[in-house]
Amino acid sequence: MRIVFIFLIYIISIYNLSAQSIRFIYNYKSMPNSLKMDSIVGETMVLEINPIEKQSLFSSYTKIKSDSSMANGTQNFPDSSLRTRYVIYKNLVNKEVFFYTPNYAGDPVLKIKDERPFIWHITNEKGKILSYPVQKATTDFGGRQWTAWFSTSLPFSDGPYKFYGLPGLIIKITDSSNSHNYELVSIEKVKSDSYKMLNDNSYANSKQFPLGDYKKMVIDNRRDPMKKVRAEVFQGKVLFGSEQKKNEYLKRNEKNLKTWKENDNNPIELDEL
Repeated sequence: MRIVFIFLIYIISIYNLSAQSIRFIYNYKSMPNSLKMDSIVGETMVLEINPIEKQSLFSSYTKIKSDSSMANGTQNFPDSSLRTRYVIYKNLVNKEVFFYTPNYAGDPVLKIKDERPFIWHITNEKGKILSYPVQKATTDFGGRQWTAWFSTSLPFSDGPYKFYGLPGLIIKITDSSNSHNYELVSIEKVKSDSYKMLNDNSYANSKQFPLGDYKKMVIDNRRDPMKKVRAEVFQGKVLFGSEQKKNEYLKRNEKNLKTWKENDNNPIELDEL
């Protein structure tokens, strides 16, 4: 406990002097296909908190790196290896959560304000993760039951993904089916604030979209993933030298999207199915 306390005092003193942010690195394990237990994939995620301004940004490490490179002109297009393409911004003072994501309809970025409150049930069960004393809490969100372990030794009411609202940082959180699991692996200080990349035009000019409409759009896209492809062909956005090539294009996309649909049936928010 003494080591944790000294580390915390050290971290806070750094930010009082330089207004740097704290970057919490999480290992995210998910099971995209609920019918295949061996479909688990891993990804490095970043929660970057500015404790002075009480703002945070959450996304994949690859996404943040890619967007930063595009913003400073060293990269022209998003990294093609991206799995996670969303960015989550939280204003912890106003308790606001904004979800930025590519738009199925073709616009660059959608901005969705998620006002669903977290109702946490804090238990008396305690433990230790990464030498931090932790306490168990549970909540329901997105059609799933979640178990979180938070630590008041890291006094940030924040966590991975959209989760926040506990009296300490969420170090680990898992859903009841063990399909989605976030666990803290390291902490580092950074000189710049990644959330400032939201000032970039692609985010600053994003289209505000109601949460309910976004959910409907995601569900519609899952039910008929070929809808956008057919519309592009019909509107002449994709040109072909012959009818045969057009049919081959449609057939190829239909096959690929069918495979995607079959293997990506377990989203983190089940109410998007």
